[in-house]
Amino acid sequence: MSSQHSNYDLHPRTHIELGAECHEGWEEVIGIVREQISNGRFILCIEGYPGAPLAEVCERVTSAVAPSLTVDTETLFRPEHEIDEMLRPYLGDDPVFGRLNAIEIADFFDAADFSQARERISQTKNGVILLIGPGASLLAKDIDLLVFAELSRWNIQHLQRQNLVGNLGTNNLTDSPGKKYKRAFFVDWRSADRLKLKIFPEIDYLLDLNAPESPRMISGNDYRRSLSLVAQRPFRVVPFFDPGPWGGQWMKRTFNLPPDKVNYAWCFDCVPEENSLLLSFGGRVLEVPALDLILTQPQKVLGQAIFEEFGAEFPIRFDFLDTVEGGNL
Repeated sequence: MSSQHSNYDLHPRTHIELGAECHEGWEEVIGIVREQISNGRFILCIEGYPGAPLAEVCERVTSAVAPSLTVDTETLFRPEHEIDEMLRPYLGDDPVFGRLNAIEIADFFDAADFSQARERISQTKNGVILLIGPGASLLAKDIDLLVFAELSRWNIQHLQRQNLVGNLGTNNLTDSPGKKYKRAFFVDWRSADRLKLKIFPEIDYLLDLNAPESPRMISGNDYRRSLSLVAQRPFRVVPFFDPGPWGGQWMKRTFNLPPDKVNYAWCFDCVPEENSLLLSFGGRVLEVPALDLILTQPQKVLGQAIFEEFGAEFPIRFDFLDTVEGGNL
């Protein structure tokens, strides 16, 4: 199969001229965190999006600051059968369809364990207290440094397909990728986005873990200013491509896509729920969910009329569907 030159940008960047500093690599990231920590009692909270690889974050932070108390929210979740029962009315048995719901991350916690954790935190009077995991920011009101650890939905899906990531509060690594995606779409991600939106004004740093070997971090103030700027100018999201039963060969040839896939059935391009934004700060690039832009700047991006009708939801999907030399759509 011959390839051809393509002017379709697979990695479109939005350049941000703020004079903002984007920190890159574990040494820089951990160094910035360590610089913020003061003597005495100090609560460091690393709120994590479900699926974000927080084990290495915890290990590196622990090595750098030697916390006197660490609370990992994964130890506070309700028994798995209770969580399954809570979600059953919304997930049902259909392999694809579910029901939208108002489940919060707080609903995943065992009330007694959560209360005991908060008591341990209040009784710890000295040293660094490390709170980490989805819902960690709910454990204390007097957080000194709040870091939000981010991972794109597309990368979460790749980890799900490799059986490296399950669902929130559940040890279901070997469930089918479709089942894990459905649960994440209807529950995990929406719960996390509700919490993110609530704490968004207080986030001190945004930590991008999409390339875990080389994390990137930017201050919360610069991130909020960046999204405000992007909302007022043209931008593109990062497209992604996936095989499927009807998949064809046109996109593979036209866009010079990796040839190892048997086909490409569709491309998501401008589906903010699924796609990412690449924000470029002087050559360093931060990957963030495009949905952050919709959630935090809905009137600017959507317009007031659309926002009043649909809320902070992007109401259109832009897909390429390829059946050329492929199957029957």
